[in-house]
Amino acid sequence: MTALTPVAPLNCTDHTEEQKALINAARRSRMVRGENDSAVVSVLARSAVSELRRIEVTESDQSIYLSGRVRSFYHKQLAQEAIRPVAAGRRVFNRVDVCESV
Repeated sequence: MTALTPVAPLNCTDHTEEQKALINAARRSRMVRGENDSAVVSVLARSAVSELRRIEVTESDQSIYLSGRVRSFYHKQLAQEAIRPVAAGRRVFNRVDVCESV
């Protein structure tokens, strides 16, 4: 079963330096492997919810990072659950911010 790590920010702030470092490391790992599109990106791209189609996905061998902004905690959770079947045992870090205006 995939370990999901829900993160519920109270406001729309930028990522901490530690979070940025993790995201950048995952991006570099993905670039080294030469991946352009993935099952995770495809699942979100096919979503009927337009906000989910705009979520940024960063992947590595061990983790998946979701980032961006949505208008509700429901959409944040929906993005996380939508990718669960294709996460392939990787940890999911849901860094999506919930904001009134997207």
